[in-house]
Amino acid sequence: MGDIVPGPDTNSDGMRSFVGTSQQEVKDLGPFISEETGEFLPPLPAPVTCSKNRLEFPLLYNQGVATQESSGDQLSYAFTSGVLCVNPNTGAFTVEGEALFTGGTGQFAGASGAFTGKSKGQFSLDDSGSQSGKFKRTLILP
Repeated sequence: MGDIVPGPDTNSDGMRSFVGTSQQEVKDLGPFISEETGEFLPPLPAPVTCSKNRLEFPLLYNQGVATQESSGDQLSYAFTSGVLCVNPNTGAFTVEGEALFTGGTGQFAGASGAFTGKSKGQFSLDDSGSQSGKFKRTLILP
């Protein structure tokens, strides 16, 4: 579960950034709360990665921090690529991307490694969205 709210247009291209929060259950590590910010570029003239009849928005940036609820230890991450695919008729969306762990605190200090993320959800009329997804992560601790 999570919430996404609009933020400012950080590069003056007409697309607003977003701020998201979500709760996640991580196998063998327990519950986490993630907070992230990001922005997508304007849609491509025709989809490259997305299915036909979808709007395709390449990722400009996305970075965040996940906090382990039991310890308060934090794990930082940044996406290196990604794409948002939106069905303009229904508001259904998918997001896929590649990311890196960029350090952390406590047990996650010095963390590194790569992960892929896939999410899907539904935008509502007020531009907020509900989202669910799966992530495959490789976390390397020093």
